[in-house]
Amino acid sequence: MSGPDVFVLPGDIRHGEHLHCADGVRRFCLRTGIDFAALMAGRVTADELEATGQHMGIETAKNARERARHEEN
Repeated sequence: MSGPDVFVLPGDIRHGEHLHCADGVRRFCLRTGIDFAALMAGRVTADELEATGQHMGIETAKNARERARHEEN
């Protein structure tokens, strides 16, 4: 991705319209080394999540970028 960093918001952590449960997000963070508190506080970028190579990270990064594009318009 080029341009400014897109930070992930808790509402971006979903599959389609369904938010991922907190336990699932915690397990994802344990597997990947992402800081759960930082993720929930909006201090993790879409690039960082995508770099995990995990489906949840890639899908969440996509959601965050789509949200950011809509906010720009």
